[in-house]
Amino acid sequence: MVFKKIKIYGALGVRIDHSIANLQILRYIKQNNAQGYIVGMNEVITVVENEKIIFDESCTGTISIFALSKQAFGVDLEQLKYEIRTKTFEYSFPIGVSNEFTGKEAKISVKDGSLILVFPTTADFIIKN
Repeated sequence: MVFKKIKIYGALGVRIDHSIANLQILRYIKQNNAQGYIVGMNEVITVVENEKIIFDESCTGTISIFALSKQAFGVDLEQLKYEIRTKTFEYSFPIGVSNEFTGKEAKISVKDGSLILVFPTTADFIIKN
């Protein structure tokens, strides 16, 4: 049996070293052809790699986007409060922290690299390769 969607609960908490390891596991899951999610009390964390994620217009709240690879090239953030077009995200600079949904279908894509996304548990989305 091959799993394509893996949800991890209880992965964020007391020990920061375990939390960081669990974030790295999300990339491992992605690189092994599945989609991993860390599900917290109020947010979900996932990895987008060389693909696009589309959020429904009903999404509200804050979304943060960070480079998980050293660089993520061709990043587009569309229909969020702070839009970005064809930007390179650097692992060492958190330019994507605390963006906001706007009541429109939001699209986040990366042409080459890995992004880690943190968004509300109430968000409806699809991931497209």
